[in-house]
Amino acid sequence: MSEPPDPRWCWYPLAAGLAGAVAFVATSTTDAAEGGTIPAVIFGAVAAATAASITFAIHRRIHHPARIWMLPLGYVVVYAFASILFFGYTSLTGGNLPYPSVADALYLGGYALLVAFLVLLVKHKARWNKGDLLDAAIVTLSLGTLQWVFVAGPAVDSAESYAAKGTSILYALFDLVLVALAAVMVISMRRSRSTVLLLGAVAAQLGADAWFVRSVTAGSYTYSNLINVVFLAVVSLLGAAALSDSTVMSHAAT
Repeated sequence: MSEPPDPRWCWYPLAAGLAGAVAFVATSTTDAAEGGTIPAVIFGAVAAATAASITFAIHRRIHHPARIWMLPLGYVVVYAFASILFFGYTSLTGGNLPYPSVADALYLGGYALLVAFLVLLVKHKARWNKGDLLDAAIVTLSLGTLQWVFVAGPAVDSAESYAAKGTSILYALFDLVLVALAAVMVISMRRSRSTVLLLGAVAAQLGADAWFVRSVTAGSYTYSNLINVVFLAVVSLLGAAALSDSTVMSHAAT
């Protein structure tokens, strides 16, 4: 049986994320500028705080079914390893991280876990009809078109190899699925503090992905880019969602 969480619990992963963001900005002109151990440690620490939060939520059975929260836990663990590799590669090898790399494989694997979690969450929590699905499809098609025209399309065109093109397409497809799932959640799921935080995490993920791809395509991305603070927010919001009450706040449109 689910146990109602203390409302203050959700602030712990958010505080860890804020501390990580401050530390990242404070070091952005030094070690973070070209990658290195400091940003790798920051991302690893924030991910560890979120992983602990989700593990605690599963143990306390804050949500039902609790077992599906193993998927975002897996996402956070994979994301931590990917980020440590992404930032620490230059320090470890002395060379530049290729694209695609093992880090991209880990990021994409983490995306798959996040998508699977949201699919199961929608299956258990959403109440939709044909009109809701049509609304979600319209939102997905509209945002997906904008994403391809302004973000994914230019990235694919600028890729120098088929592997790079394929990886860029996979990132775009995962983002499109996230848009679709977020649309269904907004339209068909009853509001709870946990749901709102999850939607915030998805929105931050989509925004950070678009910002990152645009920066890379334009050749302006650096390891010290503030976009990395948004990625920290994604992880922190997932931890906060895990520790937040899933009691309905208000009803979605029916």
